[in-house]
Amino acid sequence: MNAFVHIDSWEAIPAAISRMQAAGAEHRVPVLQALYRGEIAHLEVGRDGSAGTFKRWAAAIQLPGLALIGDDDHAAVDGPNTWPIAQRALKWARFVLIHGGPGATAHYEFAIELAKRYRRLVMIECSSTNIAAWERSASKWCAGAEGLVMRPPPGGVHPTPSKAGELH
Repeated sequence: MNAFVHIDSWEAIPAAISRMQAAGAEHRVPVLQALYRGEIAHLEVGRDGSAGTFKRWAAAIQLPGLALIGDDDHAAVDGPNTWPIAQRALKWARFVLIHGGPGATAHYEFAIELAKRYRRLVMIECSSTNIAAWERSASKWCAGAEGLVMRPPPGGVHPTPSKAGELH
């Protein structure tokens, strides 16, 4: 089952949370819960996301912002080079969390706390093979921003090989 959820209204958030739980993506639920409680603004950008959409979102938000780039989708072949929005998002960030390991609820709760503290967080979910490319891009485009890299356990890779449609 695919864990991607489309939310087009405030009222759709609880149903999206339920779909993520049913899909086995509990680790991402805290972000939607924080969004629903009005603690953060949240934007998930796809590989086809536009810089203009990001720019409008960033200008409009009043709450701490958590922008999430999901580059761990088995289509990740070239890291930030396949994300047109990467440069704009990283220039906006005050904190960059490069998450190159398996998802855990505590990691996303930590991201929410970072967003509240720094007000502008970009979380990059990436494959372990693309961690270095994202680190280079963050260093190049995030003057003055702080950051953290979360890697898989020693000898581990992310995402783990899986059958089509399975979460990892």
